[in-house]
Amino acid sequence: MIDKLEEAGSFDMKCGRGRKAIASTSVGDVATALQEASSSSGNSPCTARGISRTLDMPVSTVRKILRNSLQCYPFKITHIQELVPTDLPKREAFALQFLARMDVDNTWPRNILWTDEAHFHLRGSDNTQNCRIWARDNPYQMQQLSLHSEVHSVVRVYGSIYR
Repeated sequence: MIDKLEEAGSFDMKCGRGRKAIASTSVGDVATALQEASSSSGNSPCTARGISRTLDMPVSTVRKILRNSLQCYPFKITHIQELVPTDLPKREAFALQFLARMDVDNTWPRNILWTDEAHFHLRGSDNTQNCRIWARDNPYQMQQLSLHSEVHSVVRVYGSIYR
């Protein structure tokens, strides 16, 4: 502090220090890219990373513009199970069978070991864990996936056990 006082004659900060302001042209470019991505369908950059690649701009700057200037929020794509019309009778039959067994023995569900299977798709699947869609309102975007692909392998973690 003494050196600064002797050098400058005061304790005032010099101009030009700190973070640079985001240019208004950058805000306009990001807004245009976001609008094009949300209006078109296909492989458009609807994420901050996609927009940053398109505009050759740092991802952190794109996120700041989306959040602070454009008041957009990140929303996650939800995976839902694809149900086809032939699934409804199977689901109804299972529910009726389950209720019928419970009428006979009320403790029957306690004797079931419910398990999970892991399906590994050999051609890969989309990982949307880190994929976010930036918008002002929730787009409620869902991606339907079939349970089994044509080529897959199944790993059974535990088998179901009935007493």
